[in-house]
Amino acid sequence: LFYLVSVYSKNFNIAYPLLIISILNLFFAFTQKIGIHLIWSNVPTIGGLMGTQSQLTVFSAMSIPILGHLWYPLALIPIISMFLAYSYTGILALFLATAFYLYQTKQIVRLLTWMAVGLLFVIFNFHQLWIKLLIRFDLWWTTLKEIFHCPVFGKGFDNTFSNNMIYSNVDRGLTFHHNDYLNIARDLGLPFMILIVLGVWKIMKKSKINYLSVAILTLLIASFFQTSMYFSRIASVGVILLALKQVESA
Repeated sequence: LFYLVSVYSKNFNIAYPLLIISILNLFFAFTQKIGIHLIWSNVPTIGGLMGTQSQLTVFSAMSIPILGHLWYPLALIPIISMFLAYSYTGILALFLATAFYLYQTKQIVRLLTWMAVGLLFVIFNFHQLWIKLLIRFDLWWTTLKEIFHCPVFGKGFDNTFSNNMIYSNVDRGLTFHHNDYLNIARDLGLPFMILIVLGVWKIMKKSKINYLSVAILTLLIASFFQTSMYFSRIASVGVILLALKQVESA
């Protein structure tokens, strides 16, 4: 996918397919909000096309800067979807990625205003954020111990650790470790994870910071607290965005 996009993407604008998907996300998220589950009927959450709240929020957060670049009012579509799902990971990832963009482009007044808004959001949701963070600390520590057992080649995609973990605040089993980087190191080994991080860093370093950078940074930050890249509907968009950045830097 990375090769195809980087070689044949001269006239490709990812905003248009993201716009179509975002419209469908909004439609299904709204119907799920009012209790009509036309799809994903076995998952009683607001996930739009993505299936889960966290994946819808991350996808919407990635789409906002791209659709906003196409035409500012279009950004309202994923913004509404993001707040219908209301998963903290995607919202905070977008906030941090945008703050980095404002800092790099020296928009100090906007940066300070943005930071004030973000601080209010954290204060307002502090209790839930703290609970979720504590749960993730427990998951990450257990995952680190698993990584140290097979640090070079990893343990493969058996997922036995995850199936035995309980997400205590909602009393259900976890499927992943809520950190893409630890997940990759656990499954495929630390060297493989380091190679991926270095590859992404090389692409990002060579290209200019713009709306695509904000979308990619949103995914990279969200991946610290969520398992996004293990879902093809999120991973494919991330790979396409990185390929477009590769073309841009070349």
